[in-house]
Amino acid sequence: MTQRCSIHRQKLVQQCPHCDATQTNDSSHAELYECSQCFQSLAISKVDGTFAPKPAFGEAQAEHLIKNIGSLGKTAVLPLQRFLASIDADLNRVSEELGDIFHNRSVPARPQLASLIAIAVYFDIDVVDLITAPEKAATQAGFSFKKNLPLKQERPFSLRRKERSKWFEKRLRDILSGPGPYPSTKAFCRECDFSLDGARKSFSELTKQLSAKHVEWKKQQASILRRRAIASIRRLHEQRRYMTDREFVRRVAQNSGAPIHVVRKLVQIGSSLY
Repeated sequence: MTQRCSIHRQKLVQQCPHCDATQTNDSSHAELYECSQCFQSLAISKVDGTFAPKPAFGEAQAEHLIKNIGSLGKTAVLPLQRFLASIDADLNRVSEELGDIFHNRSVPARPQLASLIAIAVYFDIDVVDLITAPEKAATQAGFSFKKNLPLKQERPFSLRRKERSKWFEKRLRDILSGPGPYPSTKAFCRECDFSLDGARKSFSELTKQLSAKHVEWKKQQASILRRRAIASIRRLHEQRRYMTDREFVRRVAQNSGAPIHVVRKLVQIGSSLY
């Protein structure tokens, strides 16, 4: 259902960034943040993600349902049928556009999650109300037949091109003169809603400095995490005999904050660390 992160507006990937193995939806695989093949962290990417500014169909409704599922309370019986019976709409047109959601059965089937979300998007209603109070949801129904789009985020203030370039340059110089952390040029331009190509053409030297500082900052952070992992390995050395290698690696990673694959490589080095 969800195809992107709505916070970072990045498209979710199905392949491991380390071994390119396609990840499965195996519920028996408890460590969902690890690759099912190489067991390295899926939270670390070797490349920048794919920017996805618009939400996929039903993303907002799915997130709203998950956010409120703890206080959902009692669900209604046959919510789709009760909702459709309470609205004044051409159901033939609706069934043509939404496909095989409506069934003429003597005993209606329980609606699937995808059907509930599709109805919520189509009629622009609250999916929680649809599940718990379909008659109330029917009073909210709109018939413009449009998909929900994300709210546009206004820029800090309206500027003309030259003024906006000066504003962007000032922000760029401010972050370069600061103590960090230093984002990538791509991430910084996205945050400022400024063209990446325009920034590289108009402020080539400044963007090169930012990229260099970003790389150096990432190296420093990786070095800090590596030193923490080494210290944690030394502290837990005596307890290692009571744990499997996988448990030991996970314990060190939790204590140090270092990625699993970094800890695994350090553990494989062996006795030279302690």
